[in-house]
Amino acid sequence: MEINKNQLERLSPPGPSITCRPLKQSPGPAAAVCQHLECPNANLPLMLVWEATRYIPPIQYHYHPSAFEIHIVRRDSGKYRIGNRIYPFQGYLALVVQPNMGHRYIHRAGQWLNQVTLTADQSLLSGRKAEALLGKLPEWIKLTSAELNTLEMRCRMLEHEIAHPSAISPDMVRNELENLIFLLQKAGEARAAEPVSDSRILKVLDFIEENYDKKINIGQMAGFVSISPDHLSHRFKQQTGVSIKHYLLQCRIAAAKLSLESERDVKIAVLAEQLGFSELSLFNRCFKRYVNVTPAAYRRISYKHSGI
Repeated sequence: MEINKNQLERLSPPGPSITCRPLKQSPGPAAAVCQHLECPNANLPLMLVWEATRYIPPIQYHYHPSAFEIHIVRRDSGKYRIGNRIYPFQGYLALVVQPNMGHRYIHRAGQWLNQVTLTADQSLLSGRKAEALLGKLPEWIKLTSAELNTLEMRCRMLEHEIAHPSAISPDMVRNELENLIFLLQKAGEARAAEPVSDSRILKVLDFIEENYDKKINIGQMAGFVSISPDHLSHRFKQQTGVSIKHYLLQCRIAAAKLSLESERDVKIAVLAEQLGFSELSLFNRCFKRYVNVTPAAYRRISYKHSGI
């Protein structure tokens, strides 16, 4: 389900890096070498990346030995893997990734991503109360509108100190980081969430994402993880919040939207067949249910907005 389109524009200029190493034990085929993170200021081992894009490059499973990572998400739809846990990735959300914790973003094709990612070396919090609080933060925190705006404001202040450093910038950065962690602690006490942790459900999620364009059914998925279809249906909805049928349809519709946006001449009947729909009328009904317009109308709107 990942898209290999345009690379994200990184706002940080090249400079000293936060060291990243390969995972010692690969938890699966998705595991790979950690991303190389560039920091714009040698004296402030901290990076902020603001993203507002529809196209996400493949992001490999990786970790940062001494750095923590915080995602403050305004808009998106997808999943985020932290260790062996899967969290829903959605708007008005904060995700906290501790040092040495493998993680990976699993983007929903065709959806917008609007977030800021803060990556900082843990040494910036050395000796402060926030250092102990960081390790106790939930990984998934739902945010209110006011909390989201305040956290983004803190990130803008951090960005200013990186871009315009002074003698007191290290202290300013530490204070802002501490305030940010205190805000996350407060929000996390009220609205933390449990991840999808059932290994069988994780396997089914992977199975659907790899085979959504085929004519698959719940019996095949249940056989894949050696449980009954009824038990799988119950566990899947309990763990993900949606039924298997709706999750499969969401994957197919997301892929359809991307094709309609990028392939002007694709025939809708052919696209429906490629995505595993038995009938064109069924594809049209499902697409309109999720997107509020027909596939043909969606393509016209997309090309009108793109200027083509």
